[in-house]
Amino acid sequence: MPSSRLGALAALLALTACDSPATGACTLIGCADAYSVTLAPAGDVLTPGRYAVEASADGETESCAFTVSADAGQTDISVSGESEGCQGLFAFMPSTDAETRVRVVFSPLADDVTIRVRRDGADLASVRVDPVYVDQYPNGPDCGAVCRQADTTVRVP
Repeated sequence: MPSSRLGALAALLALTACDSPATGACTLIGCADAYSVTLAPAGDVLTPGRYAVEASADGETESCAFTVSADAGQTDISVSGESEGCQGLFAFMPSTDAETRVRVVFSPLADDVTIRVRRDGADLASVRVDPVYVDQYPNGPDCGAVCRQADTTVRVP
């Protein structure tokens, strides 16, 4: 009897191993090449005011403007720019660590980017960076849909 139980256990384990999720199936998750700028406040939160972030590369400048209100739970964003597709170029994403990310998309991706940040018209920061792009595979490395992404964090007072 003990050997039949052992045989049944071995068969059950073999069946479980055969039903592993490693099927190699690819999903359809997409991604896009992107360069992001993260604004990191010197204090706990961004100081209330009207912010403008400019990203210049390869002779072109894109800009994004948004307002941070005094009420920490309220953030009103508006996007400025000449292009009708401007809203597709920028996204405002408050995160849990009180940083604010403004996503700027360049196509093709730029190697030399100058970031300028203003609040209420006053210059807060200006940095020049050579982004380090990382290949992203949202469906796995064997499933295509590769995109390149980089991020720069800018400290603002």
